[in-house]
Amino acid sequence: IGADKEAGTVTSRNIRFMMMLVLVIMTFGAWGSAKLKAMTGFDLPGYVGAMFVAIILRNINDGVKVVKLHLKSLDIIADVSIGIFLTMAMMTLRIWELYDLALPLIIILLLQTLALALFAIFILFRALGKDYDAVVIVSGLMGHGLGATPNAVANMGAVCERYGVMSHKAFLIVPLCGAVLIDLVGIPNIVWFINYFTK
Repeated sequence: IGADKEAGTVTSRNIRFMMMLVLVIMTFGAWGSAKLKAMTGFDLPGYVGAMFVAIILRNINDGVKVVKLHLKSLDIIADVSIGIFLTMAMMTLRIWELYDLALPLIIILLLQTLALALFAIFILFRALGKDYDAVVIVSGLMGHGLGATPNAVANMGAVCERYGVMSHKAFLIVPLCGAVLIDLVGIPNIVWFINYFTK
């Protein structure tokens, strides 16, 4: 799906069209995942199928330019989606069920936070060149390491909003590695091992 480089004005029509496009991609992705499971028994989450469909459509359409993306409308949809995801994740936490594990979990969380912070500050930040892009990528690593890709995007968005400078490199690398590569490579492998060893 070719990206529209022009700034453009966000309108309800643009948002509706982009939302429709996202829903169509999600539908085809879920359908593809269901078909794959029916044919091979290999069970993938529906959103992984949607990511495959989105990647294929984007790369094909970058060449043929059939559909234009309104990037600002997509940004709005992404921001709302991340907000809904994080809200639902917090609302569905059943902390009281983890009462007996509270102390071990707190210790594990503290050690994980410390180890991740030391790795991010003393290794990753320096390896990435010690510049603004490195700071934003490191903030994404902290969000992903202590949560998931939406947390990473939210962290990077907060840093960029705080300093008023967008890091395009960070927003390309972190979601690509944290969502696309992990979900497209890691999850299928994990599912395959689970299916194989539980037979």
